[in-house]
Amino acid sequence: MSEIKEYASSLDMVKILFPHLKSVRDEEIVKALHIARMLGLNPIKKEVHLVPFNGQVQLVVSYTEYIKRAKHLLDGFEVNIGKDDIDMYAECVIYRKDWEHPFKWRVYLSEARKQTRSWNEMPMFMLKKVAIAQAFRLAFPE
Repeated sequence: MSEIKEYASSLDMVKILFPHLKSVRDEEIVKALHIARMLGLNPIKKEVHLVPFNGQVQLVVSYTEYIKRAKHLLDGFEVNIGKDDIDMYAECVIYRKDWEHPFKWRVYLSEARKQTRSWNEMPMFMLKKVAIAQAFRLAFPE
């Protein structure tokens, strides 16, 4: 219970730092901050993004955080953009020190694209970010 009080006392500061959360109930913000803290993710450092969705707060882990946390087993990775019979895609190839073969993960633009400013302005960069995040979550589930 003391953790809730700790977060509640800084709730006003959170609302100043993250004004996009103003329409979300305080309890949902506290819950999201608690989960982020338990996962060792700091929203101020942009290790995790607090995204309002349907009255709640979704935690979206930064793709760079996945890379950082995988470094002890990571032996390199690459991301390539291509096009096949289905659509444009980004493919992330991860080389783990403890695996004999690389892990490959492909994400298609038609499946990942959202109607947001970032996707409209830089779709290939966003597609690469999605491919990296998904591939690292799968290759390093811990």
